[in-house]
Amino acid sequence: MTRRRTTFGVLVLGPLLMQCSLFGPRGDVRIATASGRERATIAFGFIEDRHDRFTPHATANFADMLSFELMQRNYRVIEADRSVLRPDPVAAAQEAIREQERLLQERRNSESQPNSQTRARTNNSSGMQDETRDLLPERLRYVAGEIAYASRPDDPTERLLRPSEIQKLHETVAFDFFLQGAVGATDTGLLLETEESSLIFLDIYGASGTRVGAISFTVTEESLKEASFLREVAERIADEFSRRNFQR
Repeated sequence: MTRRRTTFGVLVLGPLLMQCSLFGPRGDVRIATASGRERATIAFGFIEDRHDRFTPHATANFADMLSFELMQRNYRVIEADRSVLRPDPVAAAQEAIREQERLLQERRNSESQPNSQTRARTNNSSGMQDETRDLLPERLRYVAGEIAYASRPDDPTERLLRPSEIQKLHETVAFDFFLQGAVGATDTGLLLETEESSLIFLDIYGASGTRVGAISFTVTEESLKEASFLREVAERIADEFSRRNFQR
């Protein structure tokens, strides 16, 4: 009787235990905390997306994972507010207008001595242009396209910074190292037999804006879109960074 009960218990509890293991909590939860005795302060800059395909979150995922791994190794990680480097919009617009006016004046000077074949045609059309110009205020003529309107102002938050800009940024945000770089992936091969290659480039700058180091990572037949592999790459980069004594 006892043997039958034991066999019945194994038959009933066995599948239940297997179901609990299959449907129980999965994944890996880790926590990085600031100790107050950090080895150095690292500011993250722009990470450029160089993927062949549209991957909107690849660079952000890499930056967040690397930031976590650096915190695990007792670094203080901050995101520098690069918007302080934006030029004054009014001054930038005025400078762009002055540049466009200069280019327009150069064009007019070059056309001031037309040859005999085009002089008559130019005279006929210039009268109509002058009448149209008089109907439009100066600023509307830029919008209308008579004068090429200035392109969108340069935004330092959407590109890699120059050394002089990093030095200027340090005047408002205290850091020991500034990291910026690129993450990319390329597909090679035939349509049905493609091979993905991933690459990472990171430039390391000191507070003075001098580049004090660089990190590169390349791999074939692996994708940084896979969470476990992205974590492995971030761990390896953080380990290499912590082992080197970069000049501050």
